[in-house]
Formats: sequence, C-alpha cells, structure tokens
Amino acid sequence: MIVFFAKNKKICYNMPQTKKLVFKGAIMDKYISSIDKLNLGKIINSGSCSDIHQFIPNFYFKKFKSDYQDIKDPLNAELLEVLRYLSELKNMPYIVRAKDIYLSPTTIFGYSMPIIKAKSLDDIEDNILVSDLLTSFSLLSQDVYTLSKHYVKTEDIGTNNLLYNGLMYMIDLDLSLVDKRYIPDELYERTMYSLIYSLNKVLLDDYRYSDKINVNDWENYYKYLRELSSTALNQEAETIFEMKRGYQKYKHR
Repeated sequence: MIVFFAKNKKICYNMPQTKKLVFKGAIMDKYISSIDKLNLGKIINSGSCSDIHQFIPNFYFKKFKSDYQDIKDPLNAELLEVLRYLSELKNMPYIVRAKDIYLSPTTIFGYSMPIIKAKSLDDIEDNILVSDLLTSFSLLSQDVYTLSKHYVKTEDIGTNNLLYNGLMYMIDLDLSLVDKRYIPDELYERTMYSLIYSLNKVLLDDYRYSDKINVNDWENYYKYLRELSSTALNQEAETIFEMKRGYQKYKHR
C-alpha cells in the first residue's frame, strides 16, 4: 500500500500498487505554460487537495494544490493517467468526468468539468417523490455497471458526491483506481454498496440495512422498505419525508 501525505499530513490518496496505465497523450490534454493563462474565476469550493473555480460558461475548473501537481511524483502521474482513462470512457452520461486536462510537460494544473445544475443528496428537498429518486438511481446504476466493466474501483463516494436535479449524477472520481486484475462484478457491488449506503441516509436516515442487500436486487429491497414505511404510516409513503418518517416510526415501534 502506498500512502500519500499532504504537507498538513492529511491523507488525500491512499492507493495500492496497480498495473501501470500507459498513455502517449490524450485528446483532452491542453498544454499551457502557466495556470495564469486561464484567468480562473473566484473559488467556489475548497478542499485539502484542490480548489473549484468558476471558469468558462457551463464549466468549473478543478485546480490541484501544489503538492499534487508535479508529474514526476508517481502518484500524481497515476492521477493524471486515471483522469485521462475516465475521460475516454463512453456511454456514461450520469458520471461526471474531466473534459479538458490542463498541464505542462512537468505539471498537472487541473481540469475543466461541466457544471451540473443540481443539489447534492445532502441538500435535496424532502418533498421529492421516492419513485423519481429511485428511477434516477436506476439510470446511474447502469453507468456504474459500465464503469466497473472498465476495471474502475471508486473511492470515497458519499452523499456529497451524488447530485440530483430529477436525474442523479456521480462526481469527484479523482481517487479512483484502474487495474485489470480487479473483477468487474466485485467492483460493481462495491460501488453500489457505497451508493445504497448514501441513498439510505436520504430515504431512511439510517445506514444499517446497506450491508444486507443483494445489489442486483436493490429495486425489491427499496420496494420492501417502502412497504414497511407505508404500513407504519397507514398511508402510501410517496415522498422522501414520508418514507423517512414511516421507516423511523417502524424502527422505533
């Protein structure tokens, strides 16, 4: 196991040794001599590894902090290769990835990404219909299956990585790993557990059922939980608020 520490000793990347991905350059690479050439807008979000800036219309820019820019560092080089790999995958409209990667021969500055006008699952309204949320989750799960077939192991997926605006999107895959020694079905199950864990926080205000589910039967799983909530309420649990209230009433009966 390789562990990468920032100067503040906060772990940003915790990456196992993987088979080397080899790229000769990618169509999304944009070579610049300095980040100043981009005239980035104000910072709208900041983390330990990167800052999110306003950029050109319909796009944000994710700027890596200095510790993560040197391509000579093997972990930063692998990060670049993973970003390229993810960007080249097709038929995953609900997984948001880099559009253009900005770099020099020695430095990865960051990348542009499309703006999704949506709220994180942490912030969505309680009056959203459960059926609508689960329909959007079904579409995302198909993209997760495609992602897994390409040997991508996701990391650090939670409610803040999932956006909803009537459709559901997954963002922030920078910590993903790619290795053809991974088993796609196991990768799919692993990511789906993370997604269901997050969805249970929204729908149930509870995580405890997440590890008991067969991810290939998640629709019946939520059908069952919705029936529990509806029975506890003596009415159909149609909205997130009703589902959560009914489930909590059932749990504490």
